[in-house]
Amino acid sequence: MRTANSILSQNAVIEKKIELQYTIVTCDSTPSSSYVAELITRGVKIINEPDNGLYDALAKGLAVSDGDVVGYLNSGDQYLPKAFDVLNEIFDLPNVEWVTGYSTICNSEGQLIAGWKPAQFDSELFTCGAYCAARHRGRPCVQQESTFWSSMLNSKIDYAVLKEFQLAGDYYLWMSFSKYSELYSAHAFLGSFEVRHKQLSDDKVKYASEISKYFSLPTNKQRLLMYIDWNLSWKLKKNLEKIIKRKIPKSIQYSVVNSRWEMI
Repeated sequence: MRTANSILSQNAVIEKKIELQYTIVTCDSTPSSSYVAELITRGVKIINEPDNGLYDALAKGLAVSDGDVVGYLNSGDQYLPKAFDVLNEIFDLPNVEWVTGYSTICNSEGQLIAGWKPAQFDSELFTCGAYCAARHRGRPCVQQESTFWSSMLNSKIDYAVLKEFQLAGDYYLWMSFSKYSELYSAHAFLGSFEVRHKQLSDDKVKYASEISKYFSLPTNKQRLLMYIDWNLSWKLKKNLEKIIKRKIPKSIQYSVVNSRWEMI
C-alpha cells in the first residue's frame, strides 16, 4: 500500500488543488479483495489482466490516460510528500512539458538513504545514449520515479515498440520525448526508488544491450557537447553551449492547462 498511499495522500490531492486520475495495471490473478475495494472507493481504476511484462502493462496504462500531466510508479516506489504541490507550480511555467527532480533512493522501510540533484540534461544527447547510465557508468541519468510529462508527449510514444522492452523502456520514453521538448530539471524531491534484492534493473549489461539498437551514432556536434557536459566547469560549459547552439532553432514548445493528472 505504500506506493498507493504516497499518491493518494498527496497534499495537492487532499486539498483538491488538482484532479487526480489514478490507474493501477496489474496481472495479479488473486488480488486482495479488501485492498482492491479500498482503492476503488478512493477513486482508483484497476486494470487486472495478463501482460507480457512491465512495459506491456505500462503501455496499457498510458494508452487509457487522458490527464494533462502523466507519471508512473512501480510497486514499492513512492512519491515524496508535497511532490504534487511542487509539480503543480512547475507545470504552470511557460514551455514546461517534461520535468525531473532529485534522484532519491529508499530502503524497504520507505526511508530515504541517498539522493543527488539532477543534471541539466541536453535534449540533443538522449538519442546517442549519453544519459544511459548502464552504458556510461557514473554519468547523469533520468530517474523515472521523479519524472513527469504533459499528455501531449504521450502521442510521441510508439506503444508497439514500448511493449517490446523488458528493462529499458524508461530510456525509450526519454528518447521519444527529447525529440520534442527540453527536460526541465527541478531541484526538488519528487519520487523515490526502493532498493530491493535481485531487481531487474540490476542487470546493466542487458539493459544497455536492449536499448542500444535504438541509439544513433553521435555526431561531431554531439561528441563536443558530451565533452563539454562531462569535463568542463558549469560557467564555461554554458558559455560554450550557447556558442555551439546559437544558430540552431529551439524545439517546438507547447503549452498545457494543468487541471487533471494521470498516475499509472
